[in-house]
Amino acid sequence: MLRVIRSTVQGLDIDAELEDGFADAAQAGKLLRETYSTNEHGQKDFSIAVRAYTDPEGQNRFAVLYSTPSAVDWQDTDDYVEARNLYEGMVRESENGAAGEIDEHGNEKPVFTATDVPGVDGYEDGAEGEGDAEAYMLLAEWATAEAEEAQRIAAEKAQARQIAYALAVDTFGRGGNAVLARRAGKKEPTVKDIADRGRVILEAQHKAQFSVDLYEDNAGGLYLLRAGDTTGWSLGFSAEQTCGPFAEDAAAWREGDWQPNEHDGQTPEYGMGTESLTHIATWSAKDGLEVIKGATSEPAAGAAGRIYLGLGNSATWSVVRGESPDSRAVEPGPAGIDVPNAILAWAEAHGHGPDDVSVYLLVTPTDEAGEVMGELACTEHPMTDEEMTVLRDALSEQDD
Repeated sequence: MLRVIRSTVQGLDIDAELEDGFADAAQAGKLLRETYSTNEHGQKDFSIAVRAYTDPEGQNRFAVLYSTPSAVDWQDTDDYVEARNLYEGMVRESENGAAGEIDEHGNEKPVFTATDVPGVDGYEDGAEGEGDAEAYMLLAEWATAEAEEAQRIAAEKAQARQIAYALAVDTFGRGGNAVLARRAGKKEPTVKDIADRGRVILEAQHKAQFSVDLYEDNAGGLYLLRAGDTTGWSLGFSAEQTCGPFAEDAAAWREGDWQPNEHDGQTPEYGMGTESLTHIATWSAKDGLEVIKGATSEPAAGAAGRIYLGLGNSATWSVVRGESPDSRAVEPGPAGIDVPNAILAWAEAHGHGPDDVSVYLLVTPTDEAGEVMGELACTEHPMTDEEMTVLRDALSEQDD
C-alpha cells in the first residue's frame, strides 16, 4: 500500500516529525528507475525516480520521488509492482499534461531529457530492464534475510520450548512427562524427547556460563560460591592442603566430575553472605583463572588462599591459530608438560579442540611471557616447581 512520506500537494501518512528522516533515507536509496528533464544549464529541474531504501523503522521499501522546482510528492510501498506502476503513470501523465516546445527546426521537443518508460518520447527499447532486474534482486535479498531471521526466531522459540519442557518435567519429578503430555496435548514419548533436548541445551549453557568465586575469611577459611547459587561451601579445616588447586576443582565442578559435598569434608553455607569475606579469585570457562589483586597490587589471598590457588610459579597459556615461530613459548605435549583440566576447559571455550587442527596451545613462564603471534586468548595458571623446571628446560632447548 502506498504511503505519502513527503508532499506539498497532499497530506502525509507518517507523523510530521518523522518526515525529514524518511525523506533523507529515501533520497539516499539505490536508484532503480528515473525520468528527468534538464534546464538550459544542463541541470535536472524535473525528475521522477524510483529508489530502493530502508526506512528509519528498518523496513525495506520502494520510494517514488516526484520532484519539481515548485512541488514534491514522494510516496513509498513495499510492493515493487505498485511502485513501478505509480512511477510510469506519473511519467506518462506528466508528458501528456506538458505544453510542447518547438526547436529551431520547427519540431516538437521531447518533454524529458531521459526516460526508461515504454511509450514515452525518448524511450529506448529495454531501458527499464536493468532497474527492474535490480529491484527483483533486492527483493530476493530481502526475502532471504527475512527468511533467515524467521528461522533464527523459530529456532530460538523451539529451544525455549525444549528448555521449558525440561525444567517443567524435572521440577515436577516422577510422572512429570505424563502430566505435561496431558496438559500440552502431546504424546508422552514426544514430551520426553523434547525435554531431553532441553536438558542438553541447559547443560551446554551451564558449561558456557559456569563460573565460581573463591573467598577467604580472616582465619584462613576458604569458601566456594558458584555463580547463580545462594548456597556456598566452606571447604573445611586445612582445605588448602587437601583440596585443589582451585582452578582444577572449579573445572572438575563444571564438567560434573566433582562438586563440593559433605562426604569430602565440605559444609554447605545456606544463604552465604560474602560481606565479611575477601574475594580472592574467580574461575570461569570463558576467562580461566583470575586472581584478585589487593590494595598493593599483590594477590588479595592470605596464606591459605595462596596455597589453594597454587600461587608461586605461574605459567601463561595461550590459544593460538597458525604459526607463531618467534613466540617464546612451547607446545606442552612435545615438551612433556601435562595440560591441566582447567586449561583444557578454558581453551575449548576459545576454539581449541579436535575440529580445528590449526588451533593449538602454547605455554611459557609468566615472568617470560611476551607477544604471541596468532594468539586468540591467554590466561595464567599455577604450575608446580617440577613442571616449571621442565618448562624452562624446554625453552632453553628451543633457544639452542
